[in-house]
Amino acid sequence: MVLAMAEKSGRCTVAIRVVPGAGRDSIQVTDDGSLKVRVRAQARKGAANRRVIRLLARTVLRIPSGQLRIVWGEKSRSKVVQVEMCAAHVNARLRAAGLEGAFARERSGD
Repeated sequence: MVLAMAEKSGRCTVAIRVVPGAGRDSIQVTDDGSLKVRVRAQARKGAANRRVIRLLARTVLRIPSGQLRIVWGEKSRSKVVQVEMCAAHVNARLRAAGLEGAFARERSGD
């Protein structure tokens, strides 16, 4: 399984799929290589987006929330998140968090 990820200038972007209003917060790697992030927060007034960033930052990547931002899909379930960290470090932290199969396909951006 390949995680949909790209890297440029020491930052990487990760494709995620958000399921707001879930029964519990959870993260898994899907067959298409994106992260499926389920959050209890509803998709109202940015609550689900804030929870997604906080969940990824605190429980998986172990970095301050300010080092992540949604760069595409603010109002969509499909999103791209930029992380202020290289892809190799993101991958290592995903594996350490138990997200098996999270191996980066690193691409250089223009």
